[in-house]
This record gives sequence, structure tokens and C-alpha cells, in this order.
Amino acid sequence: MNFKILFMAPYDINLTDVLNDNLDINVVLENGDVFFGFFVTLNNIDYLMKKDDHFLFYSEDMVIVRSVDKETIKAAVTKIVERGHLDSAFSYIGKISETTANEITFEDIVDLGDFVDLCK
Repeated sequence: MNFKILFMAPYDINLTDVLNDNLDINVVLENGDVFFGFFVTLNNIDYLMKKDDHFLFYSEDMVIVRSVDKETIKAAVTKIVERGHLDSAFSYIGKISETTANEITFEDIVDLGDFVDLCK
């Protein structure tokens, strides 16, 4: 199954501590289906819980990874897709045409690109 990953906020490796961060992504399938996911590191969960003095942390569509570098994100999504767990790991949010302001096609999307670049 062909897919591309879009970062919902601009991905900047210089501003991201890949071992202590979280990010939102959309997984876009070749048929136009779009799924939302939330990637987070264990270090980031620990940081957020201590920062706000919380005793629990939960999130829908959460995938825990060691790092939020692009290679790890791509490998994790690939494994989830290969195992047939896309619809249980992520939430279906609609078609490309329903989730973007412009008329975007699968071919227009740069894999591991930023969503904001599509809105220009």
C-alpha cells in the first residue's frame, strides 16, 4: 500500500529534540484516504507528566517511539501499514480533498513534507 507522511507543523530538526518531543502527522494513502496520528517519545511523556504534575498520560492515536526523527517515523508507519493496523493505530479523518484547503492530489504531496507547504 503506497502512502506518504505529512507533518502537521513544520518539521525542523534544529528545533526538535528527537529523543524528547512529540508531533502530529497525517498518513495519506494513494486512494486519497487520510489518517491522523500522534507520535511521542517516552522521554517526552515523562517530561510532560513532571512539568504539569500529572499522574497519567493518554492520547488517542498515540504511537510511542524512541525518537521522532524522520527515519524512525517512516519506519514506524511502514511497520503499522505492513501489519494492517493503520485504522487501529490512527484515526481516519477523510479524503485529501476534505482535509486540505487546496485541490491536492497524492502526487502533489512530498513524503515527509510539511502540511503548511501544501497550503501556499
